[in-house]
Amino acid sequence: MSRESRQMAAAFRALRPVYDRLGTRGSLALIALALVYLAVAQPWTEPWPAGAGPVGSTPSAQAPVGDSGARAGAAHGDQTDVDPAELSDVLTDQGRGVFRSPAGLRYTRGSVHGHRLAHLLSHARDDPARDGPHGVFDESDPAELVRLIDALYLQAQEGRATRSRRERERTVYTVDAGERIGYVGGETGARRGRPTARHVRMVVEGDRLITAYPVIP
Repeated sequence: MSRESRQMAAAFRALRPVYDRLGTRGSLALIALALVYLAVAQPWTEPWPAGAGPVGSTPSAQAPVGDSGARAGAAHGDQTDVDPAELSDVLTDQGRGVFRSPAGLRYTRGSVHGHRLAHLLSHARDDPARDGPHGVFDESDPAELVRLIDALYLQAQEGRATRSRRERERTVYTVDAGERIGYVGGETGARRGRPTARHVRMVVEGDRLITAYPVIP
């Protein structure tokens, strides 16, 4: 006997005393309600199998950990599918997933992309479906983008055409690049015609890069 048949039989057995008290008409109404429950309601009360879910749900996924020799942010698309160890001309591998740029910026594990380098590279490509603005660099080559961030970081350290503020242990720089550096994308940028950005918002924690992206201050 199938699971559904056993459930129906159990339901009829449970309803037998009710039938004796309510008679044929009342019992038929209760039986109809029981059949509706079995056919419609019950499947929604059962647990979803691993990796499944109702229509429209998003299964959770762990962000990949960026480590030496590991692909940083591979789960977020080709634009972040980069191994920091392949950028040995601009990044020095310090072990345990830490890479240092010539200007002294450290790229470490962290962010939803798994590694800060992967997060930076997520700003080298537009995300039109993203709610709100999404700063996008014109430069999409990973090595060249690291060099660009180094130059802007040094400019911020010197205080040239830079505004800064503290947010607890982090420093937020708004650096004027003096020329077009990218544009504002995302849903907001699309509505505004992807306006040109000449400034970069850069967040650091000591010498560790948290994020950097084009903005219109």
